[in-house]
Amino acid sequence: MKYKKIPGQEIKTIGTLEKNFKPTITIITPFYNGEKTLMATANSLFSQTYPYFEWIIINDGSTSKDAPLALENLRKMDKRVTILTKENGGPSQARDFGIKKASPCTKYVYFIDCDDIIENNMLEMMYWTLETHKEASFVYPSIINFGAHKYYWEPYFTLEEELVNNVLCINTMIKKEDLLEVGCFGIKEKAMYEDWNLWLKLLAKEKIPIRINPQSFWYRTSDTGELSRSKNNHRKAMALINETSKTVKKDVEVIQFPRMSVAETSNTYTDMILPEYKVTNSLLYIINNTELNSNNIKTYEILKRLKDQKYHITLVCTEPAPTDIRQDLQSCSTEFYDLSNFLDFKDYPLFINYLIKSRKVSNVITTDDTFGYALLPTIKEENPSTKIYLSLDQENEKISAFSSYIESIITTNEELFNKLKSNLKITLIKKDSSKNNKLTKVNKDKLKDKYSIPKDKIIISFLDNISFETRPQVFLNIVKALQDNDNLFFIMSGDGEMSKDVSKYSKLNALNNFLLLEEQEDPSSLIELSDLVINCASKEGISFISYQAASLGTPVISNNLKPLDEFLNTKCCELVEYMDSKNETDYQIYAEKYLEKINLILADLEIYQNNALDFASNNNAYFATYIEKLKELLQAKATNKTEVFNSHVLYSYYCLQLKDQFRSKYLAYYKDIHHIEPREYIDRSKFAIMKRRIRGFSLKHNIENEMHFIFLKLGYYAKTVTGLVTFIKNLVLSLIYLIPIIFMFIICLLKLFKQFLISLKN
Repeated sequence: MKYKKIPGQEIKTIGTLEKNFKPTITIITPFYNGEKTLMATANSLFSQTYPYFEWIIINDGSTSKDAPLALENLRKMDKRVTILTKENGGPSQARDFGIKKASPCTKYVYFIDCDDIIENNMLEMMYWTLETHKEASFVYPSIINFGAHKYYWEPYFTLEEELVNNVLCINTMIKKEDLLEVGCFGIKEKAMYEDWNLWLKLLAKEKIPIRINPQSFWYRTSDTGELSRSKNNHRKAMALINETSKTVKKDVEVIQFPRMSVAETSNTYTDMILPEYKVTNSLLYIINNTELNSNNIKTYEILKRLKDQKYHITLVCTEPAPTDIRQDLQSCSTEFYDLSNFLDFKDYPLFINYLIKSRKVSNVITTDDTFGYALLPTIKEENPSTKIYLSLDQENEKISAFSSYIESIITTNEELFNKLKSNLKITLIKKDSSKNNKLTKVNKDKLKDKYSIPKDKIIISFLDNISFETRPQVFLNIVKALQDNDNLFFIMSGDGEMSKDVSKYSKLNALNNFLLLEEQEDPSSLIELSDLVINCASKEGISFISYQAASLGTPVISNNLKPLDEFLNTKCCELVEYMDSKNETDYQIYAEKYLEKINLILADLEIYQNNALDFASNNNAYFATYIEKLKELLQAKATNKTEVFNSHVLYSYYCLQLKDQFRSKYLAYYKDIHHIEPREYIDRSKFAIMKRRIRGFSLKHNIENEMHFIFLKLGYYAKTVTGLVTFIKNLVLSLIYLIPIIFMFIICLLKLFKQFLISLKN
């Protein structure tokens, strides 16, 4: 699975609160013999960056002897916890019971089950989304599934889909007044798709849902949970759903992030209840996205070292894009916000300035030359004592427009430094060659003992997701081809939908010297154990492992789908020409290409290993120098006293300039992820309504593919008929236009003929 760093392992707060308020949010959790997983849920809730909540846990007639003690211990941990007990009636009744007991000052109700986990900023993001969209009623997230089934689910909401398939999850925050208006869940029977029924009741009242997409909700899957029981009760449950569906008469303008939005704003949201923390060494770091590229690799290394130096790092990215190294960057920060996944860009300044004030941010660094730059005037106006730095290694024509707001440009490009130093405030950071940062080879014997691997073996590893994207079949073909080489040992570590297939294949083919390990949250120890790391992924975003291996001094073989020499030294890695194929025969051919490179490295393994150590040493020296100089800048007193006025006007202006750029990335995101063009508004024309009804019919009867085929055929014939009609029409029009010309031509001929006859007579 791509997402492997599961939260909830411990409580991690971001600081001490300066003020306490009554709860704005009531969290409701039904509990039935769930003590084994409850603590992970609790850890994730007690770590929330938005602290103004009460947590009501309803003990729904638990029969486990350990349940009462677990609940009592939890109540003692935090005064925000309330334990209520009732006879067993199922989660629907338990939630309704909890809603009745919610604090009168509660504005929102948030549902989470006792085996699910959320990232530390989930409540804060949901709160902000609802507060900045007063027209909306409830907000729900995309889902990272873990446990029995592991996959990421990012459902795109349409009403016709929701009427026949539930695409919303129970992990939802709802306005309490709207819950009460529809009678809450209102189902006494168990396993009746009660959450789906609630969404339909809200939609029937034309309540607007919002889907946020921050990849922060972890849903624990099992084959014996409430969802499984609902499936067993499917016929009766669907009768209820169909009855409620009939009450939904109108489509609603669903808000789904990321999305386009207007640039103009005058909102201040002064009625929001927001926390302030006592935080030291606070730093706000703004980037464009979390794609795998050289800029984000550099950011990863900088943040990792700053976090080791006890900096409180708030990482923010601003644009919709693939999330190749999102979790890796997130692991290097105290808190992480992907703004485009829960806010309109008109609201970015409000949220950014809130973060700066709430976290007592003294320094801002931005590598983002789009919205990051556009935010600088409002940051400076609202927080004049906060220092702002631009991290820049390539020339950018926008710099001069924003230079008055910054303390300094930070660059590692000496040519750029020399070009700009006479006009702009710029700081050059370059590697100090006098420093000795030479890394030494790791003693692998202890690690080999840990996994019972003979000490004389050369270890070749595949350390990635075990899924179709990473093509483990290629690595297995490599292992099979090299089975006769007794000097080699192979490790595959990861998780994914192909894990069981790999296990079966290894047993069926009696692969010797082969070890299949569970996915490691931190692969560093396995990288250090390895003599060579293989990456044969079909998506370059997953190959961050290639960089991690090289940065720890281990040679790498990777595909050349993306120019890895941006962040890898080619002396310590070999590249294989990428083959885009899902054919089993081609996997064998692809494996043979890797075998050529493996034999090349094994012939000079010590040279490659020394080159890898040199790369890792130089990399370490470079970033050690960078952090040393950066810390000096961050700890220095502010010198920029620029005053800014009407920054919101400036931001609106820049947003209008950036709108097309954002739009192209937003549309590309939906095309790549969902293979759709997003609905930016509801087309209420008769033709559009008819199309939605036809799609709803096809979904209900599970014939969407067949209907799609029919409409494709009809479209083909319609185009043919339309083309023929157009041809005839154009032909007739042409003839109509030609008639006067033909008539004039005939008249001319007759005149000529008349003149000819006259000439004969004479």
